[in-house]
Amino acid sequence: MASTAGVAAPPGPVGAEAAGVRLALMGVRLNEIEQPDPVWVLRSGESVSVTAATAKGWRLRTEAAAVSTFEGDSYVALPAIPGVTVVIDEVSQTLAVTAAPAAFESSNVMARRDTRGPMTRSAPGAFFNYDVSGQVASGATALRGLFEIGAFSGGGTALTGFIAGVGDAGRGARSLIRLESNWTIDDPARMRSLRIGDGVTRGSTGTSSLRFAGIQLASNFATQPGFLTMALPTLSGSAAVPSVVDVYVNTVLHQLLFSP
Repeated sequence: MASTAGVAAPPGPVGAEAAGVRLALMGVRLNEIEQPDPVWVLRSGESVSVTAATAKGWRLRTEAAAVSTFEGDSYVALPAIPGVTVVIDEVSQTLAVTAAPAAFESSNVMARRDTRGPMTRSAPGAFFNYDVSGQVASGATALRGLFEIGAFSGGGTALTGFIAGVGDAGRGARSLIRLESNWTIDDPARMRSLRIGDGVTRGSTGTSSLRFAGIQLASNFATQPGFLTMALPTLSGSAAVPSVVDVYVNTVLHQLLFSP
């Protein structure tokens, strides 16, 4: 199906409509893959062009390609795109386009959303954690536990941890040892925390535990759970023949258009 049209060239430096230009509706085979819809192909001598919208739909890089105008539509010369070659089958009226990976626009898969909404100020609250164990042996009963009491609000979190026990070798002795007490203010935007208080270090072989107190300002990546502290793998390369890559994100298959 073809038509011949001759119109006057529009003013301006962008392209020209010349007599002898042929417009045909052709099927398309892009990198050996049949495309579902035919496209309008503009032929002028050795030049083969498609509409700018068609080239954009194929995700081709058209920045360096020559642009012409025909009957009010913009056409992009395919051979002018680096890495693109075209062959027309006159019998079947099919346009075969072969494009290198670099000729396509890149596809990106965002692993994390960068835009974050404003933080909601925390409402006041409290929590209580415990780990209790009991023991009965030789008529003696002992009960010990590790406890943690905390309270939080928009201004920060207060925390106190201690060890308590009752019953020591059957003598009924009671014990209470405070481990740490501190006030923590988190800054999620800068991924850091300010901690004021004291604590107890862990003793190792040949050393005993020490109690310390002071002010600490340190990075705290836990304030942004989605932040990755390790390098992400990078895959790169190109194939000489058309190939298919399946991308799964959280076990969900994502469709990718023609692109490197």
